[in-house]
Parts: sequence; C-alpha cells; structure tokens
Amino acid sequence: MRNGDGGFRARLGALATDRRGTVAITLAMALPILVGMAALGIEVGVWYHSKRTLQAVADAAAVAAAIESGRGDKRLITDAATADAAENGFVVSPPTTTLTVNFPPLTGPNAGDNAAVEVVATRRHSPLLSALFLKEAPTVSARSVARRNVDAACVLALNPTASASVAFVGLSIVDLPDCTIATNSSSRSSIEFLGLSFLTADSIWTVGKVLDIGLNFLRLKHGIKTETEPFADPYAHFDTMPPPVCDYPNGYKDAGLGPVVLTPAVYCGKGIDIDGIGRDVRMNPGVYYIVDSDFTIGGLGNRLTGDGVTIVLTTRSSPSRIGGIKFVGASSVRLRAPTGPSATFPGMVVVQDGRAPAGTGFELALLASINIEGALYLPRQKAIWVGGNAVVSSGCTQIVADRVQFIGVSVLQFSGCPAMGVKTVGIGGAARLVE
Repeated sequence: MRNGDGGFRARLGALATDRRGTVAITLAMALPILVGMAALGIEVGVWYHSKRTLQAVADAAAVAAAIESGRGDKRLITDAATADAAENGFVVSPPTTTLTVNFPPLTGPNAGDNAAVEVVATRRHSPLLSALFLKEAPTVSARSVARRNVDAACVLALNPTASASVAFVGLSIVDLPDCTIATNSSSRSSIEFLGLSFLTADSIWTVGKVLDIGLNFLRLKHGIKTETEPFADPYAHFDTMPPPVCDYPNGYKDAGLGPVVLTPAVYCGKGIDIDGIGRDVRMNPGVYYIVDSDFTIGGLGNRLTGDGVTIVLTTRSSPSRIGGIKFVGASSVRLRAPTGPSATFPGMVVVQDGRAPAGTGFELALLASINIEGALYLPRQKAIWVGGNAVVSSGCTQIVADRVQFIGVSVLQFSGCPAMGVKTVGIGGAARLVE
C-alpha cells in the first residue's frame, strides 16, 4: 500500500508541474472574448464607414441645395437636397434615415447667411454586440454647409428672349461702381450699346450676347460674361392682392397749389395723379395699393419724398388694367423702402403684379434728380430712365424688371441692401463647401 501511495503521489506531483496543454485551455477560455472584441471592432468600423459615406451625401446635398437657394424658395431648396441625396443612394425614411435642410444655417459661422444652406443627414443602425453596452440604437450623423458663390446684381432684366433687354441709348452716363448688370435674354443682342455710352460697373452677365454699336467707354472690373445660365427672380412669390375695400374709389388727383400729403391706402379708379408747379408732395410711411391705374407725378419742379413707403401696382379685375409709375417733368423724387420684420414688403419701393401686360411700367423722364433706396420690381414691364436726369442713390438701389433702358445720367449705389431686406440677385450658380 505504501508503494501504491508513493506512486500516486508521484503521479499527482508530475501532473501539477506538467505545462503541456495550457495554451489550448487558455485559448479556449479567451476565444469568446476575442471573438466578441473582433465583432465589436467590425461593428464600430461599420459605423465609421457609414459616417464617411454619410458625410459625402451631406456634402453633395448641401452643394445642390446652395445652388438652388438663389430662388429663395425653401421647398425647392429642400427638394434639391433630397433628390441629390437619393442619387447618392441615401433615401430618406424616418426614423431610420433623416435629412434636415436649414436655409439659412441655424448654427456655425454661417448662421443666418441667405447664400448658405445647412444639411444634416442621420442614419440609425441596428445594434449587434453593441446592444450589450448601449441603451439605444447608435445613430450616425453628418453635417455640411455650402454657400452659393454670389456676385450681387443691382440690375436684372427678366425677359427671356427680347433684344435690348438692357439698353444704353444715345448719350448715357451710367455709374454703377459696385453693381453687376444681368439679363436672362438669350438674344444675340440681349444687351445693346447704341450711341455714346459711358458705363462703370462690376461686370455684365447675359444668357445671350452683347451688341456694341457706337462709341462706348466701358469700365468693368470683371468684364463681360456671355451665354450664362438664367438668373432666378428673387421676388417671384410676392402676393400683391390688395385689401378688399377701396379707400379712394375714384383715385386721387390734385393739380392745385401748395403741399400735398398722401396717406397709405387703396387707390382705385384713377390711381394717384399729382400735377402743378413747385409743390412738395410727401408720402407717409406705409403701403400704397394702386388698383387698375397709374401713379403719376408730373408738372414742373415738384418734389416727391417718402420714407418707409411701398407702391404696389395691382388689379382686382383684369391683368390688362395693371398700371405703372410715371415720374415725368422736372420733378425731384426721394423714396426709401420700409425695413424690419413688421414691413409687408421689406426693402421694396415698387412692386408690380406679375400678371401685368407688356409695356412700360416705370418711367423717369426729364427729372432733375431721383434718389431711390430699395428695390423696383416690374417683372412684366420696362423700366426707363429718359432725359437728362441724375439718378442718384445714397444707399441700395436694385432694379428687377422685364427690360431696363438707360438714357442720360444715372448714378446708382449698391450697398447695405441685405440690411434693408432687399433680396439678392445671385450671379454665379456654383457653390462651395464652407463647413
């Protein structure tokens, strides 16, 4: 028995000191942990790959939306971003995938910039091994901000086919030092220089070509660009419907003597017609609806002033009756648009109903001087400066019309427009990533 005990003890001691097979045992114990770590690493890798893919989607969608932002329509901007994301394989299906478009951006250094668009894309992943550690399904997000390359235009002719959509006729001296002149006309003579013209401007952009006849002196900082893409009408969605009651059913006509004070109201019938000699005509702040007629300031030496005013040319009956504005005779005109969030038409001095018939909607003839701060919008009619007038602006003047013609002396400034609420006429459709 003793010998047997000794042999057992010897075998037990040998077993205790035997190291063979320990690696297999250790591996067997560690293998589940290693496999789990590898699986978790693969899962995290999938998230990182999703992040990179999502960032590419957000970048492309932001650029597409920024290009569309020149129209100023948030629905179209969102549609452009969504369509571009879909082309890149990202289909919006909340809550699994979402695409948020902010115009203008809500955060970051470009917050509030109307030339920029912010896009945030998210994708929710179904958790695998990570479910052991996470209470909620992991969501990957990517944010991108793109900005439209904008050279602002202060003159835009909207007519798509007209020759001489922007014309400089006879002796014209036009000084637009910070302004781009643009036209949507595809005509080979969309912009015409006829006679003796002196033009100073930033640049000229046209969908068509330029006809240069006569002796002209052009000082253009960035030259002439032809065969461009059409430019978006920034005011295409204005509602010009007047209130239901005519405050002046037969309009307002005054050809007497002495000063005149006009009040914001709805002028039907014959609109507003001021005549006489050497009269001071003051417009109180507000919106002046001119229904089925014109707003005319004529006579000799009359002076029209108004701060915070908008003139709306519209109709309640037939679009053919929509009138225009005629500042004729030796008159002085100084008008400034309303500003601020409470204004019905911020930044707008003249707004014409887009249903107006073709014709001349804004005429400045033989004026001593005119100072208009704000935008003139006549989408279906021509804006004409005729005679030896000096059109001088001390701040922001923008003209968006069917056609524009300059004759005589005109000096327009183009500064401080965004602060007034004047919308940007975007020149240059490309966009770039800024965040």
